[in-house]
Amino acid sequence: MVVCQSSSSMSQSSGDKSDAKSSASEDLDKYTKVIENELSGELEWIESALFQLSRGFLTEIQAAEMYEKLLKRLDTLDENGMKVLESLDAVDIMNSENADKISSIEIERIRVRRKSLVDRCNQILRQGDYFKDDIQKILKK
Repeated sequence: MVVCQSSSSMSQSSGDKSDAKSSASEDLDKYTKVIENELSGELEWIESALFQLSRGFLTEIQAAEMYEKLLKRLDTLDENGMKVLESLDAVDIMNSENADKISSIEIERIRVRRKSLVDRCNQILRQGDYFKDDIQKILKK
């Protein structure tokens, strides 16, 4: 899992307006890729594995082992999702280097984009929780 560096720890080489805009935007671009490629991809893999397990081709012992492995992957997904949420929270739109160079429209655009990424990440984590609940119910039978 790749966790991106926040904009507050990145240095800007020049002080023009395009650099000021791009720092937070570039961070959000990185987090978009992490969410869609890694978190969403892992969730899709888990969903596919659950579908395959539901087809009943494995013995009970093999299925139980696979369910346990899926629970571990879901725990890892939760952990990585929380790291991404923390990193998104750390993206500093108004750091001292660029506060006076970014327009209010650009600031609002970045805030909306960050909120949509947080919402998407929370959606993935919620779906993972549903899968966990389903697996735990199956294992208790």
